[in-house]
Amino acid sequence: MNSSLAVSPNALAAYFLNILEGKSMREIGRLQDCQASTVLRRIRRCEDLREHPEWDALFTALENHQEDTRQSLSAHLSRETVLAALKLNAAHLAKEFSPQLQLLQQADSLLLIGDMPGGAVTVAGEVRGKMRRSVALAGLAFGWLVPVGVITGKVRQFKPTPSAIECTGRDFTATCSHPTKRSSSAQAWRSSSLEVLHRQNPGLITADHMRIARDFQMIYLGRQDVTGDVYSVVRQRLAPRLLTALEEVCGKSTGLEALETMLKIPARSGKAVVALALETLDHTGALT
Repeated sequence: MNSSLAVSPNALAAYFLNILEGKSMREIGRLQDCQASTVLRRIRRCEDLREHPEWDALFTALENHQEDTRQSLSAHLSRETVLAALKLNAAHLAKEFSPQLQLLQQADSLLLIGDMPGGAVTVAGEVRGKMRRSVALAGLAFGWLVPVGVITGKVRQFKPTPSAIECTGRDFTATCSHPTKRSSSAQAWRSSSLEVLHRQNPGLITADHMRIARDFQMIYLGRQDVTGDVYSVVRQRLAPRLLTALEEVCGKSTGLEALETMLKIPARSGKAVVALALETLDHTGALT
């Protein structure tokens, strides 16, 4: 499965196995090699997401896609599946999303989405662009957009995440066509100290560390809305200084030297602290 979705593919698979195929928590746990309690948390995560109108629309599109194709979503959860369910392709998505992203990166900008087929991109309260709702739903699924403010009402507000820059990359279309290759979502980290360290010392900051870091970033960016419950669990399970390390480096792209100064730890020890924080976060199971 392509793991570069805003929600863990394991959580989505557990949810669809339960509601569409009627499998029990224990059956899903055996399939996913985890405890039934973990399966329950994954399912509840998806149920909570469905309270947001755009996430609910995305889930509905995926369910309709399974019914139309007769292919189990639990075995085919990838970016290609999302695009097919929304009747989009990678080339058109990148072409439509990229110019709107340029507007959304300006100060006082918002994407306004309602139940109509199209949404509006506003800058300082003035409509400057448009985005099809299906394109916005794909952006939400890929972690390019995060809701802000209240989720009720006829119009919802969205802002772009750092990961949204991957839609401008030359290899985005190729990545969607060949999901087994390295995900281009790593482009969002090209300028970060963590990505640089991963390239220089992959034995210390491994590919697993980078995966956990990206998962944390999505949770951190959505902590005021759809991932608030998950973020609360993370805060409860991590020691304060480890949480600060992740918030600064993964959430805010703070440099390691600045982190060391902030935490008052020895020079060049920040990388070890961040690695420990990521491993501890993974061990707690808060991201599953």
